[in-house]
Amino acid sequence: VVVNTFPKSSYRTAKYLIQVSTSSEFQSSEILLLHSGSETYMTEYAQLSSHGVFTTFESDVSESQIRLIASSSFESCSISFKRTLISV
Repeated sequence: VVVNTFPKSSYRTAKYLIQVSTSSEFQSSEILLLHSGSETYMTEYAQLSSHGVFTTFESDVSESQIRLIASSSFESCSISFKRTLISV
């Protein structure tokens, strides 16, 4: 599922503080994301979870947008985040 997007022509770097919740599991981490216009580069760090990691993240370039994408082992979960962007 696409968590967030931002225009690649306006911003080069994004930092996310992410919280993922189900009814009984919790996970949080920070993600630093950079793009070249045609490729994305990201690292996830400061990862914490109540019972193991159940959501993973990746990024890509989709037309004029940079996307942060989540994949979870649960059918239903809630993803909240705070984002900081740095201009091109």
